[in-house]
Amino acid sequence: MKKNHILIFLAVIIFAGLFWVLFGNLRKQEGPINTSPSPTAQTFPSVKQVEIKEVTEKYEVSVKYPQFQGLSNPQAENNANDFLEKDAKDYVASFIQISTSQDFLSELDLKSFLSVGYEVVSLNNSFTSIKLDNSEYAAGAAHPNSFYTTFNYNFKDNKQIVLEDLFNPRSDFLPTISALCKQGLKNQLESQGAYSEDWVNSGLEAKQSNFSNFTLDKEKITFIFNSYQVAPYAAGPQSISIPYGKLKDLNDKSASLKIITE
Repeated sequence: MKKNHILIFLAVIIFAGLFWVLFGNLRKQEGPINTSPSPTAQTFPSVKQVEIKEVTEKYEVSVKYPQFQGLSNPQAENNANDFLEKDAKDYVASFIQISTSQDFLSELDLKSFLSVGYEVVSLNNSFTSIKLDNSEYAAGAAHPNSFYTTFNYNFKDNKQIVLEDLFNPRSDFLPTISALCKQGLKNQLESQGAYSEDWVNSGLEAKQSNFSNFTLDKEKITFIFNSYQVAPYAAGPQSISIPYGKLKDLNDKSASLKIITE
């Protein structure tokens, strides 16, 4: 009986040893267990719309502007939001001051109005490009004044994007942009019967102030020309898009452009 107990005990030890050897080899084949945390999922920014709305006997205001959320650079998010908020509030305050200071308008059965909307052309964690659609009317004027403004922001470097940021340092990019826009607008305005060479040449003279209104996406820059800059009011605002490839000799060393197109 004692001999049987010894044999059973030895069998258990042998079985345990075989199990340990087999299990150890299996673990080696599978490789070490990865205990490092999984990478954090990429966050995508979004936009919350804010509206300033006011209606009185003398004027109506409806100004909408974007506020960014969820950016990977919180400081840039705050700075961009602060700029857009201040710009909208300052615009409204200026409009109200003018609308309430003209006493003679109280005799007219007319209201002044201010309306602002926007379009998000591009938005990611690197940059944003916003087009704002402004329309204002002073009671008694012949017609409303409608125009576009733009807001371009580099979130990585935490600064607004100006035109020269998109080109190589000290490159003479304005004559090239001017020539491309002139050609595009000639075709565009001729089809509308609104082309004037003198008007276009004056509005597209190769100086930065003529090309400061633009939007950006990953493939192209779009210049916006408001009424009266390149054509009569009746022709309305005009825009010309230029693919970055047409400007590659002037922008291949631009760090800001690399951020936009990556």
